[in-house]
Amino acid sequence: MSFLNFLNIMIMRNALIFLVLGWCLSPGLATEGRAAPPPPPEEIQKSLTAFFNLLKQDKIDEAYVLILANTRIKGRDDDVKGLKKQTRDAINTYGPILGFEVVEQRRVGTSLLQIVCLSWSENFPLRWRFSYYRPGDRWRLLDIYVDDSIGELFDARASRIHQMDSPTR
Repeated sequence: MSFLNFLNIMIMRNALIFLVLGWCLSPGLATEGRAAPPPPPEEIQKSLTAFFNLLKQDKIDEAYVLILANTRIKGRDDDVKGLKKQTRDAINTYGPILGFEVVEQRRVGTSLLQIVCLSWSENFPLRWRFSYYRPGDRWRLLDIYVDDSIGELFDARASRIHQMDSPTR
């Protein structure tokens, strides 16, 4: 083999290595599995943003009046009191709410939607699940659930990944 052939092979090999490394380290692949879900429908996004902005201001009662407007939940006084108490307890335990992000959306057909949010606090995030129903042209809030079971977010995603990787699927 001549020196020029050897040099061409080395250049091509190095170029291939750089291409593979560049592809593997590209931002799209580096964030795979962590990419933000698409934004919720606009009316829901506005409602969630207003809700969490009120919580950031420690206006818990006002936040629930806003998010529960036009829902059947607002008529269940014990449930509403429980949600407010749970929210106050979480803020007292983990610190004030600093912000939020939508981390997951699940649809069942075209009329059911669950949005999972994380609220950030000084000490620990909270998981919020909002379930919506759309019988016509508007989304209606059916249920709110808040907890600190952050590990379940990873467990649920891991099980879905394993199911997708399964040779039987």
